[in-house]
Amino acid sequence: TPRRPRMAVGVVSILKKLVMVGIGLAYTPLALVQIVWAAISTRGKALQYASPLPAPPEASSTKEGTHGYVTVNGLKFHYVSAGEGPLILLVHGFPQSWYSWRAVMPLLAGSHRVVAIDMRGYGQSDKPAGFWNYNGAQLARDINDIVHALGYDKCVLIGHDWGGVISWLTAHIYPSLVERLVIMNAPHPLALEKNATVEQFFKSWYIFFFQIPFLPEIMMSINDYAAIALGLVGKRMGVKDRTHVTKEDIAMHKFQASQPGALTAGINYYRAIFMRPDLPTKTVTCPTLVLWGEEDGALTKGLNNGLERWVPNVTIRYLPGVSHWVPEEKPDIVATSIKDFLKA
Repeated sequence: TPRRPRMAVGVVSILKKLVMVGIGLAYTPLALVQIVWAAISTRGKALQYASPLPAPPEASSTKEGTHGYVTVNGLKFHYVSAGEGPLILLVHGFPQSWYSWRAVMPLLAGSHRVVAIDMRGYGQSDKPAGFWNYNGAQLARDINDIVHALGYDKCVLIGHDWGGVISWLTAHIYPSLVERLVIMNAPHPLALEKNATVEQFFKSWYIFFFQIPFLPEIMMSINDYAAIALGLVGKRMGVKDRTHVTKEDIAMHKFQASQPGALTAGINYYRAIFMRPDLPTKTVTCPTLVLWGEEDGALTKGLNNGLERWVPNVTIRYLPGVSHWVPEEKPDIVATSIKDFLKA
């Protein structure tokens, strides 16, 4: 059994947190102006958002699979499961839920049991208070314990965005758990440090802003959670091909984000970003596939430079013209790539 990783929360980490808060404060005046303008232009209606929003039909749909729960680490985790066989565990990003894998699941369920989870703090899973409850070591432990609670001792682990970051950590901390690893638009934490650039610094503005209490949650909620739609289908960050992202899908993402405490919980992943665990292993040894949408508005593909140093058995496939939201924008390409990878 791997030892539980120590948290690297020393003086340097605390200073990094303070610097991030300081940079985040620079965005506060602009955020306040946007909030005030939204309130004035809509006569206050922009601030009258519901929590939660009314549930759309997709929330209780069983066409993607069977809904279930497991309890680990004192928390209840929601998941959707389809198919039978070896386990494929799908781990979503911010600000999403299991639903981001809706189109991928049936394409993989013919040969595997495919389980898409709501990570802690998201969707129908429990949402513990306090940003410290969203540190990387705890999130990786969730993945390990969920796999075992589902009745398996290993899995094919697939993560996107924050789900990808946690999947990287899981592969380092619990190497025997991860048979094969698939990552989509999520930088390896050590490669991120090595490849940070000025361009990436400015693309990461939201990470600094998210260090500020309360304001990010308000910004994400006003105008009927318009920021959710803007992120998914807006010009800068949104999908380039909307074939697989409908207004009903956007409504479902808004519904999940509107769950009481969900936005704070999701943003807490960023607020705990300085609480990086010590990695017991410096390399990921399992076969690894990285799928990367080149039109990512938040992450440069240069973050993958030299990835072989930490992931020697890695294959990187870049997807031209594809946004950050790879599983939702190109589920067919994702599923085909994964199937080919599993056969290799």
